Amino acid sequence: MIRSNWRAWAGVVVIAGFASGASAEDGTIACEIISTTGDFDNLEPNFRASADRAEFTVLAPMRAVADTILLYSEEQGGEMIRGYAALQGVLLRDAGGSIGMDRLHIRWPHTVIKSERQYYSIIQVAHERGTPIGLVMASGGNPLGEMELTPGAFDPNSPMLGFNHDTSSTIHAKLLENEGFSARLMAAGEVFSTIEPDTAQYSAFITATLLPAMEAARQQDITRPCTTDNPMEVLESIQF
Repeated sequence: MIRSNWRAWAGVVVIAGFASGASAEDGTIACEIISTTGDFDNLEPNFRASADRAEFTVLAPMRAVADTILLYSEEQGGEMIRGYAALQGVLLRDAGGSIGMDRLHIRWPHTVIKSERQYYSIIQVAHERGTPIGLVMASGGNPLGEMELTPGAFDPNSPMLGFNHDTSSTIHAKLLENEGFSARLMAAGEVFSTIEPDTAQYSAFITATLLPAMEAARQQDITRPCTTDNPMEVLESIQF
């Protein structure tokens, strides 16, 4: 089975106190609920949630589309036709209590062409040829827009693609609508690979797990604050 170090911590659902910022004069710090059981076998999300901030990773199916095109990821075992991209997001609670997407990144396998046992990034090839290449996004059968991956602004060897706040918020909102979503790597009208998140899974995770976890952390801050003296405690009774 393929394993990976994509998760930040190994463990189970816990509630913990971490000194991620300045602690109060009485020694209390923000409680965090952490779940790190997800991997490439069970495909479960991982997250770290406090009252006002949540970081999460959700895996999304990704596949090579064009002939002779492959995906490549050392974490996922090397070359493949089908693999997974990781949607990594940060939710924040504003002063009014509303929770929204702050930023979203995609960590994805490289889309490559193989020649004489060597792998060449499709994005790099497009850059060298001066061919525009970008990520074309759609939801519910309707186009959302394109993010052009321009030379100098995007490193073709980077496994990470980041979005600004507005684009992150739009993608998040469309995923929650659960009407389907795709992000296609395209150049000169040809699709080379596509990412198609399970929008039902994403929506259920955000609404039934992550938001309740933030609320549980908020309640914990009020009723039994975390301190540096009790850094980690497993709470098997927590039900999401």
